[in-house]
Amino acid sequence: MSMQNLHRLVVDAESDGRMRARLRRCRNTDDLIRTARRLGYGISAVDLSRARQDDQRSRQVVARLVATGSVGSHQA
Repeated sequence: MSMQNLHRLVVDAESDGRMRARLRRCRNTDDLIRTARRLGYGISAVDLSRARQDDQRSRQVVARLVATGSVGSHQA
């Protein structure tokens, strides 16, 4: 459930400049979690860690695909 809250927080912050600014002022993970909870998003340090790991894995997969030529550049 809390990963869903993290996803909802990200989506909402992307569309709400005030919220985004408030979250950017956080100085550390605990501050971010506290702020998110005050805003009504029940997230945890585990959620943030899992999201970071997922992001790193995704970047590695994309890098491998690009390196092998499986993904080309997008042309408009």
